Amino acid sequence: MTKQFIFSLLTVTCLVFFTSVTKAQVASPGGINDPSEGTFLKPLKPPKGKKQAKLKTAEEYFARAAEFFDKGDFESAILDYDEAIRKKPSYVEAFLERGNVYMAKATTFFNKEDRMKGFADFREAIRLKPDSIEAYFNLGVAYYRADNFDDAIASFSQVIRIQADYVDAYNNRAYAYRKKGDLEKALADFDEAIKLNPEFSEAYLNRALIYKVKGDKEKAIENFKTVVKLARVANAVVFAKQELIELGVDVDEYRE
Repeated sequence: MTKQFIFSLLTVTCLVFFTSVTKAQVASPGGINDPSEGTFLKPLKPPKGKKQAKLKTAEEYFARAAEFFDKGDFESAILDYDEAIRKKPSYVEAFLERGNVYMAKATTFFNKEDRMKGFADFREAIRLKPDSIEAYFNLGVAYYRADNFDDAIASFSQVIRIQADYVDAYNNRAYAYRKKGDLEKALADFDEAIKLNPEFSEAYLNRALIYKVKGDKEKAIENFKTVVKLARVANAVVFAKQELIELGVDVDEYRE
């Protein structure tokens, strides 16, 4: 079972994406001006992969690649996934995981070429396994991160076609609709996510924010209150309380 690139387009703050699978971010692709130095910050360069002992099977290379990925050694992970795929050209999981590595590396080092390689690996996984939920999901996240919301929506819709109760796909598609300004479709998807998981705090929070934008104060308050009562995500609770105070609600009645 492969890990998804990102499980959800997340979470807590104002319908704003994003968590990262990487450990650090540096300057923008073209560099940014450092106001303290007046100099130009350049993107970091990834270290080269380490030469490792040879293994026998594709599965062994796959397992070691996963260890490298967990340690943040992208180059060594890619080399081992390359070898796993060379030994087993139809290895769907290896394409998926190598795509994850390329996307993580692209985010960390602002490398467009790596991003394109990640897209290619997810598409190849879909070609090899047309009903791969993981491949469509990861592709949707990658499209979202590239601000390609139409293709993100299409990818998450494919996940839902394959598995109609996939909560995170509805949640992520709602974010993409929100980014496009289609609040009604975003609301419908958050509604469905909540129907499938009645304790999905983030969905209540984001639904409340949409109602607030639409001027439906009563429904916004109702959803913010639910976030506080559920008390499942600390940051969401704090944010919801702040919103309730702004809307004139006494939050002391809604302690966790």
